[in-house]
Amino acid sequence: MGGYELHALERGDGDPTVVYFHGAGNAAAVWLPVMRVLEADARQIAFDDPGAGWSDLGPLNATLRQQAFDAERALAEMSVNGPVILVGHSRGGLVALEFARQFRDRVAAVVLVDSSHPNMMLRFRNPETGEFSWQVVRTRHTGRGVPPVSDIGLPSGLEQQCFTPRRDVSDIVEGWRSDDAELLERAYNLPICQPSGLRTAFADELEYMGQNWTDYVLGEIPLTVLYAAHREYDGDETWSSSALAERSAMLSATLASLSSNARSIPMQGVSHAIHVDAPDRVAAAIREHLN
Repeated sequence: MGGYELHALERGDGDPTVVYFHGAGNAAAVWLPVMRVLEADARQIAFDDPGAGWSDLGPLNATLRQQAFDAERALAEMSVNGPVILVGHSRGGLVALEFARQFRDRVAAVVLVDSSHPNMMLRFRNPETGEFSWQVVRTRHTGRGVPPVSDIGLPSGLEQQCFTPRRDVSDIVEGWRSDDAELLERAYNLPICQPSGLRTAFADELEYMGQNWTDYVLGEIPLTVLYAAHREYDGDETWSSSALAERSAMLSATLASLSSNARSIPMQGVSHAIHVDAPDRVAAAIREHLN
């Protein structure tokens, strides 16, 4: 991939191919319970994000559109030439939408699993007071725009800061096959290295998506939106927990407006990680598009 490697897990066989994008701070192996359910139905490919799992960081400016660009090149290398079903969780949902924007003719269907939204909010720390508050991420954009995609990896000789996380995955892998649980644990605890010059353009990308939302309209491409109906949040002085939950559910539901052939399904009794809490139900939503 231009001097860097993109790692993927592959399971099953059959057309169309299902392509998975995980959320921030995760790894491709988190999709394994869903992939196991569909192993006899379809070829499935789950990518590790750049710098996550066994994937190299890739170009210096890691963006959603870079991930989509790299995924398409990797699929071509893997001889996946026909239409694909895109499945994205959280931030990975935005990668799926970016893939569909760039490569619309490649997309058979899209499944968004508690996906992020251009108007999403996150908690940010005030460096002066040390207090956290909820803000719409895109309002923090730099105005520099989104860096172009590249097929060239990190330049050599960059100073990097590395650390090895110590993450306990026991609460995630309960009931998993032992080999799948071991793979996720390994992926979650690999050394992570970040060059000092790395720039995130996430807020700028969300601003672009919000300003150009019609570019992401899927037309008649089938779309299923799964979202956690009752998420729990830590509120602040401005936003109560219930208000944040209502806003999150509203944003998730409005993603269905991107397609004229869409279903929006509120999921009960699950957390943000719907694919971990209810892999059979996520697999069933994907299987509808396989059939």
